[in-house]
Amino acid sequence: MNGDGRPDIILAPAELKGGTHRIAWYEAPADAKSGGWKQHIFEGPVETVVHALAVADFDGDGTLDLVAAHMHQGKSPQEVVVYLNAGGGLHWNRQVIATTGSHDVVAADLDGDGRPDILGANHGGPFQPVELWLNRGK
Repeated sequence: MNGDGRPDIILAPAELKGGTHRIAWYEAPADAKSGGWKQHIFEGPVETVVHALAVADFDGDGTLDLVAAHMHQGKSPQEVVVYLNAGGGLHWNRQVIATTGSHDVVAADLDGDGRPDILGANHGGPFQPVELWLNRGK
């Protein structure tokens, strides 16, 4: 997440509705076996229904960004949020792209324009549509 070449970990609270926790990434130390992993918070507190995460460079600046989605069980609004990396993984610009929620999301270039788009769907009830959020950025 900070561009140091080491694999970091991102965690979000997925269960149960009504609780609160945080969305955070954990910075890998130089020695993952003996070093401490440093926590960096994207957002908190959030309701514990963030059931979807995907990482991609959504704004085309060469840094990794995050999309997180609240699933249908949560309180309204059930947001799908892109966190744009605004400074080495330490500062994030929050952009809500939907309030319909999603149980799963995938980040991929679905329209062939070189920018990652987001595909997702909630679940529950007789029918939940698959939604596509096209990235019309840079």
